[in-house]
Amino acid sequence: MAVIQVADPLVPVEQPPRYRFRHLRALDGFRGIAALLVACYHTKTIPHFTGAGQAGIEMFLVLSGFLITSILRREQTETGAIRLRRFYARRMRRLFPALLAYSLVAIGVAEVTGWWDRNPIFLNAAASLTYTSNWAQLQFSSIPILFGHTWSLAVEEQYYLTWPLVLGGLALLPDRRRWPAGVALLAAALMWRGLTIADDPTLRRIRNGTDMRALGLLAGGVLALTLEQGRRRVEGFLRAPATGLGAGVALVLSWFAVGEYTGRMFMTWMVVAIGASTVFIGHCALTDVLGGPSPLGRVLSRRPLVWLGAVSYSLYLWHPLAIAAIRQTDVALGVRPLRMALMLGVSLVLAVTSYHTVERRFRAPARPAPATRAAAGPDRRPVGR
Repeated sequence: MAVIQVADPLVPVEQPPRYRFRHLRALDGFRGIAALLVACYHTKTIPHFTGAGQAGIEMFLVLSGFLITSILRREQTETGAIRLRRFYARRMRRLFPALLAYSLVAIGVAEVTGWWDRNPIFLNAAASLTYTSNWAQLQFSSIPILFGHTWSLAVEEQYYLTWPLVLGGLALLPDRRRWPAGVALLAAALMWRGLTIADDPTLRRIRNGTDMRALGLLAGGVLALTLEQGRRRVEGFLRAPATGLGAGVALVLSWFAVGEYTGRMFMTWMVVAIGASTVFIGHCALTDVLGGPSPLGRVLSRRPLVWLGAVSYSLYLWHPLAIAAIRQTDVALGVRPLRMALMLGVSLVLAVTSYHTVERRFRAPARPAPATRAAAGPDRRPVGR
């Protein structure tokens, strides 16, 4: 089994992380809202909602970076290594079967109905199944029908290929240097994105390139490293009620602040969405372990949002097919609220079906999916006390 060794007889054994993560319902709700934002944006029924779709994706990416880093760091500290083969196998069981099912159904619908040109459908499906669609879409003159949304899945999988290696290198650093090194990586990614946008804000690679869109994943990863380090000032900031409220307000503003899917202003607000998501996730995680969910955390822990978070991956996968099919049939296209309700309703039916028949069947039976609840260190006392 492939592993990244981080333990060595000459290197001091790592201290256990300050927080160990179990299930956190508020982050399920956060994920559910992100999926709903993307689906609502794609219905094209809400004016001035361009930012919401992209902000929803950034919310997804930040949360994924946080959760995956937490999982990998826990394995590093408990076993002294990251078992790469097991990690990649778990990711594939979690993500690929549902993507394959969606691709086969989408191709079948395109073949039977003749609604769309078959050749691009096959090419786009191949790019999606190989997790290269973000780069493949740079060659297309328009966003591919049925598979345009898979670019974000490709970015995430490409990140999964490299991030465990980066964490293996960071684990060799002394504890006091690990967090600054992670922050330096995040700052470098932000600077690179800023320089690229300044050079050409219309460049398509800004929207699809892995080097551009990995910023949210890195932000979530650095947040996990921050909580592990137990830095008092950062934790004091994240725990404050005003911090959670301010992050939530900034996030909501990013949904409506822009009307075009390009330009410096749009990309600036997406950075705001990344920062607000990072702070908001940190606020929910810390307040939950150090005294119970915050008011915002309790809102996100409501059963409908938690349920929506559980089916969010399937909802993200299947909603383009539902929306495209309804547009082709001209059903309820004259009434915006009715059109959106129909599109979202059909999307949810497909998502729930996929979740129960595909996702749950292939998901790894190991630990619960860590949409996480943090538990304090061995003595469960708040940091710094």
